[in-house]
Amino acid sequence: MPREPLKPGPYYDEMEDVEQRAVHAGLTFLNLTYTMTPHPRLPIPIKNDPRGHRNWTAFVKLIMLCDQLSQKFDRVITPREFMRTILFRSYDERDDFKVYPNMLISTWAIDRWMALKDVIGPERNDEDRRLDLMATLKATQNYLALRLRQYPVENLPELLAYKNSGRIFPEVCLWILNGVITIPWCVLSRPFWKWAWELPRDVREEYIPLDRIKESRKKLLAHPQLWSQFREIMGDILLSHNEVMAMS
Repeated sequence: MPREPLKPGPYYDEMEDVEQRAVHAGLTFLNLTYTMTPHPRLPIPIKNDPRGHRNWTAFVKLIMLCDQLSQKFDRVITPREFMRTILFRSYDERDDFKVYPNMLISTWAIDRWMALKDVIGPERNDEDRRLDLMATLKATQNYLALRLRQYPVENLPELLAYKNSGRIFPEVCLWILNGVITIPWCVLSRPFWKWAWELPRDVREEYIPLDRIKESRKKLLAHPQLWSQFREIMGDILLSHNEVMAMS
């Protein structure tokens, strides 16, 4: 099945609002489950009128359910949020598990959403993610500034290389694994990369989460407009967008 966006057919313009929303809910269901099943299928027709399809009623009722939950909890609860919450780890709990459209409006789905709604929460928007990213960079910078005052070192490169007595690896390895030095900071930091590539290969592979760094690098490179904000936080230790791209 092609991954390019699917567009509703001419029937769409004649639909009522709740029906149009049901069409989009069907597409959202497909997008959310695409990587969870070996043979994903469209839950309802998109190019042709889906209103006679066996799964159509489930998506219309899902729209109504989300509207009811929105009123009950006094905030907008979209079908995407509802489905994203009930699908969370569902496919990890049983190898043979599969969520069918009619299950979206079942007691199981409602109970699962109620149990997980505060754990999963609403999907974050781009501004939320930007603010979180800046906060993590600032937190890392502040943590390193504190350690610079506490440890017998003169600068950041010396701090990165510092080992407590008896340790075969620098302290910063533990700080990275514990999350107090964040992955985005590692991606963007010139001293980090100079230090990391000077480590013995076995230490680097064991203590530096290179897969997570690679994933974070791709996300950061997609937002070159943020580099001026990165520089305000990290100053001269920041790698340029071109330097990070060259490391991909």
